[in-house]
Parts: sequence; structure tokens; C-alpha cells
Amino acid sequence: MKSVKNVFTISIVFLLLAFVSYPIKLHAASFTEFSIRPSRIEASVTDVNFLVKADAVTDDTESDVQVTFASGYTVDGTPANVTVSTSGISSWDSECTNAWPSIGSAATGVSGQVVTFASGDLTQGQTYCFIITAGIDNPGSTGNYSVTVTTRDSNPTNIDTGSMILPIVDDDEIVISADVGSFVRCDVTTTTGSDNAIDLGSLTYGTVTSSTDDIQIQGGTNGSEGMVWYYRSDASNNGLYSTTETDLLDGSDSERTISATTSDCQATTPCFGIYYNGNTSAGSGSFTAESDFTGGTATTDVGPMRTDLYGDDIGNSGSAECSEITADFNVNATAGENSAIANDYTDTLIFTCKADI
Repeated sequence: MKSVKNVFTISIVFLLLAFVSYPIKLHAASFTEFSIRPSRIEASVTDVNFLVKADAVTDDTESDVQVTFASGYTVDGTPANVTVSTSGISSWDSECTNAWPSIGSAATGVSGQVVTFASGDLTQGQTYCFIITAGIDNPGSTGNYSVTVTTRDSNPTNIDTGSMILPIVDDDEIVISADVGSFVRCDVTTTTGSDNAIDLGSLTYGTVTSSTDDIQIQGGTNGSEGMVWYYRSDASNNGLYSTTETDLLDGSDSERTISATTSDCQATTPCFGIYYNGNTSAGSGSFTAESDFTGGTATTDVGPMRTDLYGDDIGNSGSAECSEITADFNVNATAGENSAIANDYTDTLIFTCKADI
């Protein structure tokens, strides 16, 4: 009897040692950091993307990770069609700083609603992410559906796990509509001081004075045929006019060059006008000066000037939409040999624009 008792006791001891040396994991641990983020939650959407985020809780060596989709989801039965990626994971979730190691580019196995992906060893306490990019279609009926993620070792034995209930709705989209109407903007300023005033100082026979504070026209349009700028003199006297002396430093009837030694200011021998100096900028599109205001000398030439309400075109956007266009024009003037002495010569130029659609 004693020997039997001893054998029984020794057997119990060995059995206990076996349990101590080879512990059996009865339940997988729960992820402490876990998320499933779908790209669409509308019923019947195909090839939905899913961001899988989970941390390694248990100190074990992972061999694969399984994602189980609830009944209702359509899971492609061909592993190669259930693709996966780690590209852009941090854009999906700022906590996704670690790409899931050895996840590969596609599933390694599919069994019903369970998809298996390869996995490298995860560091305990770290969070990892990957994206299922194809092969999973949303359920056709609205409701709540679970997705479960489980890491496994090579035995295979479950290591860590997590489950989340995801919604499926009838429509996850909002359609936004709007109209854009036709638009044109134009403005005029001066290049220095932006005070919309230019003082040419004292004009003398024998010298052509050209502004350093120039005229700058501005504008933009969404008109498909672009825009055109115009200008005119606002008075019946087409040029710099002295009220006290009733004398006029005439503007030009066409593109001409101001002569420093003009004997008598007239439309054909002008003493005043504006001319494009080539300085331009644009956010989009471009400015093209009208031919009567370009090609000559910016400091001595002038383009045609008129007092008619419709004015004279001075440039355009080249029959195209444009934005933030600017273009600078010099103001040029001289005194004729017979111009009256006065300190009140003045003219006001008006600038407008149009757009075509």
C-alpha cells in the first residue's frame, strides 16, 4: 500500500510541475488600445477600407492576425483579393505611428467570415495599424455589425483580441450643390501711395516729363472670353486743361510720340497721354496691352485718348479667365512752346472694364 501511495504522490507532483512549466492560456487578453475605422458605412458599398488599430498586451510572439466580420459583410473567398496596406496609416489616425510588421499585401487565408493576415512579432505596449483595402463589402441591410480582431501565435493560440460594433446606414453621403455666377472685377490705383493722384510737377518746353508714380489697372474675371480695360478723359477738353487760362495740353488722337519741342499742343502733336510700361503681374492668366499703347517708348509715347463715354480699350486678358492682374501705365506730358503759364492744368482719367461669357 505504501508503494502505491508513493507512486500516486509522485504522479501528482509531476502533473503539477507540468502545469507550472507549460501554462495553458484559457482566454485571450483584451486590447487596451483598439479601433476599427471603415471608409464607408453605407449599406452595400463594395471594397470598403478598414483601418485596424490595436496594441500588443500579452508578451508573446505573434504569427498572424485574424479579422472576423459579422454575418452580413461579404468577404471575398480568395485571399489575394483581400488586400492590405500600411501606407498613410497616420493620416487615418494620428496614433498609428507603427505599421503592423510583416502584414504583407494580402490575406494569407479566408475561411467564411474570418480573414487571416501574416504578422510579425509585436512589441508589448506598442500600438500598430494596417488597412484592409479591398475584398470586404458592407452588409446590404442597415443595423449594427461586429468586427473582431485577434492576434495569434504559431501554435496557433489566441494572444490578444478586441471587438467593435460598427453601424451600417442607408446613406452616408450629403450631396452639396452650388452655382457660380459670372463675375468681373476691375480697379485703378497709383503705384506709389495708392492715392489715385499723380502730380507731374512743372512742365517745360524742351522736356518730356514721365511719371514715377504710375497708373496701375487691376482686375480679374471668370468670364470664358476674358476681360477688357477701357479709359477716357472725363471732360470735354481732351487733355490737361487750365481753367484760368482756358488752355489745353492736348491728348492724342492715335498712338504718337510726344516731342519735347512741340510748338503747339494739338491732337496730332500731343502734349499729354498714357503708355504701357511693361510692368504686369497675374495670379492666373495674363495681361496684353492694346497695340496703340505698346511697342514704343514708355516714357515719351502716348496712346489715343478720347472723351466719349465708351472710352478707348487699353488692354485685355487675352480672351481667357484671369485673376489678380495688374498692369502699369506711365503718364507722359510736356508744355508746348506757346502753352500758357498756369498752375491749374488738370485732367481726370476714368477707367472701366467689361467681361464676356
